[in-house]
Amino acid sequence: MRCERHDDRGWCGFATRPIDFRGGHDGLATEVQEMLRLDPFLGAAFVFRSNRGQRLRTA
Repeated sequence: MRCERHDDRGWCGFATRPIDFRGGHDGLATEVQEMLRLDPFLGAAFVFRSNRGQRLRTA
């Protein structure tokens, strides 16, 4: 996952590898904690893509 800071408005993270969506939002929050060592509830936007690359999900 790549994470970028945009001015003073906050962070935006983009998944650079497919993520399994079956874990729901809790699973995506865990991915943020493990990959980026960030608090997923800090007000940042994170964008994930599905295993087949056909869907996006934000958290």
